[in-house]
Amino acid sequence: MSKDKAAALANEQKIKNLRAAIKEGEASGPAVEFDMDEFLSSMRDNPFAVFTEWPSGADENAFG
Repeated sequence: MSKDKAAALANEQKIKNLRAAIKEGEASGPAVEFDMDEFLSSMRDNPFAVFTEWPSGADENAFG
């Protein structure tokens, strides 16, 4: 296989992967607002915390 053909096939695969990622993102539901200040504050309070609460106004079921 020539270098050009191999590069073209690699690019086609990258495009397929990108299209699949876009579809997955679109299918995941609407975006929810992210509060960076709240996040940073929570990390300062407890840097080992795992989020157990959903962001205010977020639908818990929307996250799968």
